[in-house]
Amino acid sequence: MDQKTSERLDQIFSGLATLEPSEKFCLKFSENLRREALAKDLAGGLTGIEPTAAFDAEFKAMLAQAAAEKETENILAKAARVAEGVFTFELIPARVVRTAVLASMAFVLAGAVMISSLRQDSPVLSVQNGTAMVKRSNGNSWTVVHENMHFNKGDTLRVDRGSTMDIAVPGKYAIRMKAGSEIMIKDLPARKFKGKAEYELMSGQVLIDIEKGFAGSKFFINTNSAKTTALGTKFSVGLDANDTTGVKVLEGTVKVESAASEKDAEGAIVLVKAGQKTDVPQNSAPLLPKRMAEQDWRDVEELYQIGSKAQVVLLLANTPERTAGLLKPCAIYISDAKPREIPRAIDAALGKIYKAVKSGKKEDHLAAIKTLEGLLKKYPNPKYDIQFMLYIGAYYRYIGMYDESVAAFDKVSSQYPDSSLASMAECAIGYIYENDIKDDGKARQAYQKVLKNYPYSLEAIWLEKKLSSADLA
Repeated sequence: MDQKTSERLDQIFSGLATLEPSEKFCLKFSENLRREALAKDLAGGLTGIEPTAAFDAEFKAMLAQAAAEKETENILAKAARVAEGVFTFELIPARVVRTAVLASMAFVLAGAVMISSLRQDSPVLSVQNGTAMVKRSNGNSWTVVHENMHFNKGDTLRVDRGSTMDIAVPGKYAIRMKAGSEIMIKDLPARKFKGKAEYELMSGQVLIDIEKGFAGSKFFINTNSAKTTALGTKFSVGLDANDTTGVKVLEGTVKVESAASEKDAEGAIVLVKAGQKTDVPQNSAPLLPKRMAEQDWRDVEELYQIGSKAQVVLLLANTPERTAGLLKPCAIYISDAKPREIPRAIDAALGKIYKAVKSGKKEDHLAAIKTLEGLLKKYPNPKYDIQFMLYIGAYYRYIGMYDESVAAFDKVSSQYPDSSLASMAECAIGYIYENDIKDDGKARQAYQKVLKNYPYSLEAIWLEKKLSSADLA
């Protein structure tokens, strides 16, 4: 390569300073392109790159214009495109030179992607009510948090009395910090890899919602008296004034162990299942899990309000009597939150149901419910199908089609046996047999399935009261 061409190449890539690359990048890139041109000269048959006389001014002007345009095009590819428009080639097609330029930049891109992948998956403030503070890992003072603020490993978060705050890694997990709570971020996984997220609760209570996008990674939240590992999706961890840790599980399973006990000691680890709770006094093993009481259910039902907001909601009170509320039937709510996951056609089908209720004509009811069933088959979504299926079962009961209602509820309990709503479907079957079909034998069988398969559910609380009385004894 002659001296003139070498000098021109240095001038060309000194112009890339408008893209703000590092000095190391410019030197490395210039050297790679020199090697590329030298290889082509040695191969013979190709003339050198000949820039136009007005190259410097024209190149810089076009590059400045491209940098001013806020496009999504990769900025390195944009630089190659600008250069390609300025060069005059005798034998080398433009696409060949563009490919060569991009190829010489490939190592930079690969490095950038790798660095991005290794960045930690930091939680961000999503919802705030009241006052919350953060103390950064490299600082000693507290500052007020603000919307969309990101938090990193080593940061400590604190929520004042009367306040709450939600932090989340969208699509992976969300944490609601209750009033007076304080947590420290101990560890975070790399953005593109499986790993672990670990938090330490120092006071108060937090609610945790683990989403499917976090599958394969591990989530820990520890206190000075207990270590908890999420094996499921929705649970809470609290620390009282006596440093006793309380764990309540709404869905899934949580492994709980004492912070002081040896792991191989008897009773040092317990598995807390959906509908159960346990306490871990300081310097003691976890207590045996037991069923949550009604107040415990009310404490954790906020878990349905954090993380990814549900777009389909059955308007029911979360009490042991919720089955009776479902069968009235209850109303169903569809959110317009973006991005919307529910087809508009389902809105229209529900509109037909409301019109049928006003008309009172059975043929209108049948047409409306068949339309809704058809749309669920056409647009299946496991995230929301169970709510619609429960609604369909309740609606069939409303119009007096009891066999169809039982079949709809049976489909829920058979297809979604691990859902927190499956116990309600099974209980609804018993309710219909008892009160509508008048078959006490089948009603008793359905109720016994609830007690056997879902002993920690709200329906189990209701049935135990019911069966202990004269009803269906």
